[in-house]
Amino acid sequence: MKKAIVMLAAMVLLAAPAGVQADLVQWSTGTAYMEDLGNTFHTGFSIFPPESDIYHQGDKNYDKVTLVAGSGSLNLTLLVPQTVVVNPLTFQIGWTGDMLDSDSKTNVYSLTRDITVNGITKSLVNPMTHEVTYMYDSLLVMDGNPVAFGDIIVTPLGWAAPLKGYNWGVLSQSVSAQFVLVPAPAALLLGALGLGLVGWLKRRMA
Repeated sequence: MKKAIVMLAAMVLLAAPAGVQADLVQWSTGTAYMEDLGNTFHTGFSIFPPESDIYHQGDKNYDKVTLVAGSGSLNLTLLVPQTVVVNPLTFQIGWTGDMLDSDSKTNVYSLTRDITVNGITKSLVNPMTHEVTYMYDSLLVMDGNPVAFGDIIVTPLGWAAPLKGYNWGVLSQSVSAQFVLVPAPAALLLGALGLGLVGWLKRRMA
């Protein structure tokens, strides 16, 4: 009887894949492009009339955000997170509009693109704030919600500080995501059962 219990416990523990390497994880992301972010802000006050309306208004001068596609592969150890760059990003700054020095405007957007992990495609979303002031425009990408691809969880990560630019120009930054392999519920159950059997067996044999 004891021999049978020992064999059962060993089989259960072997069936729970704690600490093993996952198969090679292949991932790729799509592109995203956002323009007309609402940076032209009219207050009725014109800084350089009429030149501001002639040269600095129109869609071509609105702030723009572009995500470049990314791809890669990695090996995941159980419950050990890995962080990788999934999208290079550019923030193109245009004319802020006719604003008083006390004016500011903040827009909230969702930075959305497809991500494929081991053949499964879902959406990866980062909340994003876009701020316009008299002196500068800024962009802040924030953490998004985790997305499950079977036993692989992908969490879109944000930035600690915003990109901030004055006048015109193009700023560059990357958007990263955290990948982690989590035990499947069946593996957790088998592992708990195996440990319970071992503990019970030790008490019986003591």
